Amino acid sequence: MKKNILILTLLGGLSYLIFSSNAAGPGRTSGVDATGASGAGTGANQGCVNGGCHANMSASIAVTTELDSVGIPVSVYHPGMAYTIKISGTNNSTNNLPYFGFQLSCVQQNANNAGGSNTAGSPACVNAGTFGTLPTSVRSTTSSYFPETIIEHSAAIIATSGTGATGTTYVETIPWTAPAAGTGAVVIYGILNAVNHDATANGDYCNIANTLLIFEAGHAGVCN
Repeated sequence: MKKNILILTLLGGLSYLIFSSNAAGPGRTSGVDATGASGAGTGANQGCVNGGCHANMSASIAVTTELDSVGIPVSVYHPGMAYTIKISGTNNSTNNLPYFGFQLSCVQQNANNAGGSNTAGSPACVNAGTFGTLPTSVRSTTSSYFPETIIEHSAAIIATSGTGATGTTYVETIPWTAPAAGTGAVVIYGILNAVNHDATANGDYCNIANTLLIFEAGHAGVCN
């Protein structure tokens, strides 16, 4: 009897860690787009707060996205060419944050996101380009709540450099093939969440990346 109780207690504790930490990514548990690409999660509910998992949006985590060609950032893509989308973060807080998670999405520019932002209920046009083989602990997901493909962590990712203290960096690179000719400009959205991995939201910090507008070589249209 005592053995059964011990097993149930251990299973209960494991379930708590899995579900309360939401380590498999918000898209998996509640179909949340925290990037802003779909217009979901604005104002007080912006970013990871909207997922109900992490409560602190903070400028203490500096986050950027970039489109790289052979390691060099570019602002223009050539149709059908292979690139890398990189999301990077730096811990500028005094919190110890040795792990991170993220989401990113790449969509066609349209009238709703032409200014680099989107409005709730006005989803971005369509997915732009295709993602290649994803790194370990990263997955692709979609949901009935948002039409675009979301690339996100499938488990907490260890920091790229540092041990979690101030100056620790978080970097993930995702292979991306540019869309067909005539697609026009695309917009890359991203968010990064640096965490202490204690299975609660306490002390974790997330921040939205700069919205990145990438033009098609020789074509700068906006879809309607």
